[in-house]
Amino acid sequence: FYRHYAEERLFADTTVSRRFGDIWDGELRFGYANVRLDEFDIDTPVQIREDKGPDNLWSTSFKLIRTTITTLTRPGSGSRLELQYSNFGAFMGDVQFNRARVDYTTYLTLNRDFLGRISTLRLDASVGWIFSGTAPTYERFYLGGRTLRGFAYREVSPKGTPVVPGGSEDVPIGGEFMCFLGAQYQFPLVATLMDGVVFIDSGTANDDLG
Repeated sequence: FYRHYAEERLFADTTVSRRFGDIWDGELRFGYANVRLDEFDIDTPVQIREDKGPDNLWSTSFKLIRTTITTLTRPGSGSRLELQYSNFGAFMGDVQFNRARVDYTTYLTLNRDFLGRISTLRLDASVGWIFSGTAPTYERFYLGGRTLRGFAYREVSPKGTPVVPGGSEDVPIGGEFMCFLGAQYQFPLVATLMDGVVFIDSGTANDDLG
């Protein structure tokens, strides 16, 4: 349930993956989803109403992951690179488009105190692009909430066209290009029970590279 409408999604997929050496993983995924939007209110924009469906989405996705991070709890070194490409509708389905995304994260230890506690710098970067077709609003890029701290969930996005004159012009409909850069410094405060965090996030979701 979103603020101005509801999304119903029935989906299934199958994945084949393989590890290459110690740091590389490859993944091939075939997916199907049936998506329907309903329960529109007066502020639901035109673009979302046009995507009400129900739509059948058939997709093929490739993912390549390189990671040298050896622990999920307070990593102090290593990096993770994730390359994704998805095609929707090449063989069947109601929508056709391609989506590519690159995500990179690295951890650096900047200090280690006499108790062995570390202070770390985490750097994040993400770029996504939808091309060769038009993606429905429910498959576009949004930022906000956990994906861009300081903004509401999905707030960073192009906004839709009101369905009635004078209607809300602040409802997100997603963008076809996304870019994110973030840095986070984490340091110990109380034993191993509490840490402090200082961060800066920046990013955008638009319909073009501008």
